[in-house]
Amino acid sequence: MNMQTEGTALAWGEIAQRLSRLEHALRTPVGTVVAALELMKGAADPAGRENTVQVMERQVRQLTSQLEQLHDISRDLSEAIRASLPR
Repeated sequence: MNMQTEGTALAWGEIAQRLSRLEHALRTPVGTVVAALELMKGAADPAGRENTVQVMERQVRQLTSQLEQLHDISRDLSEAIRASLPR
């Protein structure tokens, strides 16, 4: 395997690992938002609803950050593909 091929394989491996970690990280806030929505449906008191809204807002911020990471990974993947194409 030449240096370019080895570098490309390492880049693909790193991208795959980043995607795997991100996929796992996305599950937590999504699950929390789903649970918070269920709690909100049954919350009769305003304080309970406000607490639930705060939890959901925090999780949406986390999701937004993770989506930005996904965008970065997508860009890196695109660059890796371009680098692996014959010139």
